[in-house]
Amino acid sequence: MHITPHILPVTALTWTLALAACGPTPADDSSGSSTAAASTSSTSGSTAAPTTSGADNSTTAVSTTEFASTSGGSTAGQSFIVPTDGGCGGVLPDGQKLRCSPEDCDPIEQNCGPGEKCVPWSSSGSGAYDADRCVEVTGDGVVGEPCTVQGNKLSGVDDCAFGHICWKVDDDLHGTCIAQCTGTQADPQCPAGSTCVITNGNALAVCLQDCDPLKQDCMASELCLPNFMQPGFICAPDASGREGQTNDACDFANGCDPGLLCGGPTTTSSACPIDSNGCCTPFCSFPGGACPNPDQQCVSFFAPDPPPPGDEDIGVCKLP
Repeated sequence: MHITPHILPVTALTWTLALAACGPTPADDSSGSSTAAASTSSTSGSTAAPTTSGADNSTTAVSTTEFASTSGGSTAGQSFIVPTDGGCGGVLPDGQKLRCSPEDCDPIEQNCGPGEKCVPWSSSGSGAYDADRCVEVTGDGVVGEPCTVQGNKLSGVDDCAFGHICWKVDDDLHGTCIAQCTGTQADPQCPAGSTCVITNGNALAVCLQDCDPLKQDCMASELCLPNFMQPGFICAPDASGREGQTNDACDFANGCDPGLLCGGPTTTSSACPIDSNGCCTPFCSFPGGACPNPDQQCVSFFAPDPPPPGDEDIGVCKLP
């Protein structure tokens, strides 16, 4: 999913964020290439559209088999997964019928009619954002403010303001408003301190907080992961559930506990389940950082490429 990422390559799995009790995809080793075809952009740059999205109550999962390399590469098929029910034409608790847009809208360019916003939703009821549609703007919630979703976690109908969607939705349909990317598909933009992540077949385009993987300085119930679309690290919902410890199997990028990364089982450690899609392994302070398994070493997260300025100490535990 990286374009010029600070990430290890993803080989087998797509970069996917799970939204409700789902986990992210495993990352490959630092020398591999990323596989998810998604894109992200910082406030000053642009990237291709990736496929990832996540939420708290509906935990986001990302799947990757290798860590993305800094040299870039595409990560295809990444998406945020969230269990959901209901769909187009469903009836909300207040009796209102969900309106389905006659055609897809653009979540970045916001090309709906007056009083409407373009939002991601699950058109198939599969548990993942897979399309966009126009819905009426019914609230004024902005970044960091509480919000409520109607119908199901992925209905797209919420009380956030124009240009915002309800994120990290719980089982009671409550979440927190986050900003959608602005600008254009060719040059998506986000406020300073956040990065535009475009994923799930371009259905999702949201601004996620930047972070430091060694400090794990995200909010509660989130973890700091590589941005598989471009250089940098972003906060994503923690979809690990009861699992996600070191050497546990993982299927999504955000399927490990904070401080750990979902990596390829054949490049991470002999202690990893060989038949798994991925394996949880920790970030470490390079060089010389401690690793949990005797066959692992703390290697530069960006190897074989040089690390970006300021990120020289970011490492990951894997087979040498």
